[in-house]
Amino acid sequence: MPELDEDALDLLDVSEKHRTLLAQLIRKICDDLGREVEHVSIYGSAARDEWLEGTSDINLLTTLETATFDKLSAIGESMARARRKANVVPMILSRKELERAADVYCVKFDSMRQHHVTMAGDDVLGALDIDDSNIRFVCEFQLRNVAMRMRQFYLQSFGQQDIERTFLLNFFNAGLFPLRGLARLTGHDVPEKVYRDFDAIGEAIDTDPGVLDEIAEIRRERTELDDEELERLYNDLNQLVQRAVTHVDQLET
Repeated sequence: MPELDEDALDLLDVSEKHRTLLAQLIRKICDDLGREVEHVSIYGSAARDEWLEGTSDINLLTTLETATFDKLSAIGESMARARRKANVVPMILSRKELERAADVYCVKFDSMRQHHVTMAGDDVLGALDIDDSNIRFVCEFQLRNVAMRMRQFYLQSFGQQDIERTFLLNFFNAGLFPLRGLARLTGHDVPEKVYRDFDAIGEAIDTDPGVLDEIAEIRRERTELDDEELERLYNDLNQLVQRAVTHVDQLET
C-alpha cells in the first residue's frame, strides 16, 4: 500500500493550513483504498508556484487499479470535505485509463506530466508516453473551439459586465494550454509558470503576446474593467487565438 511522502508536502505552493488538509486527505485515501491506490499527485497551480489562495483550485490526481463507483463511494465524504475546506478538485483514473487516454487528452496530460508533485506511489505521470502528432491535432481542436466559443459567449453575455469578465478569464485559461503546447511543438522553451512570461507563445505565432500579460494581471489583481476595456481585450485575445489556429493548422509533426 502506498504511503504519503511527507517531504513532497514541502514542494507544494499552498498555505500551511492547506498542506495539513492535503496530508490528511491523502492518508485517508491510502488507508481507505489500500492496495487499490497506485498513485496520488498534485498538479496545476499548486505544483508550479502559481496558486492563489481563495481563487485557485488544488488539482488532485488519484490513480487506482480499478476506478469503480464503490471505490469513489469509499472516499466520497473525504473528497467532499476537501472540496469545501480546501477547494480540492479530484481526478480519478485507473492506470490503464490514464495510459490509454493519453492520445486524446494529450495537451492536458502533457501539462500534468511537466508540472506535478507525486504525493504517494509510483510517478505514473512522469512515465507517460505522449505523441507530438496527437498534441498538434488536439491543440488545433482546442484553439478552434476557444475562438468559436468566444464569439458565441460574447454575444450571449453582451452588456452583462460581470459575466463577460468571467468568460474572458475562462477563455484565457482554456487557450493557454494549447498555446503552450503549440510553442513547445515549434521548439520554443516554455517557462514552468503558466500565467507569466508569454514570450515563447508570441515567438511561436509571430505576434505580440501583450494581451496575455494584461489578462494574467487582471486575474492576479482581480481588476475591474469597463465595457470598452472588456471589448478590446475580447477582440485582442480572439485575434491572437485565430493567429495561433492558422499556425497550428499549417504545422507538420
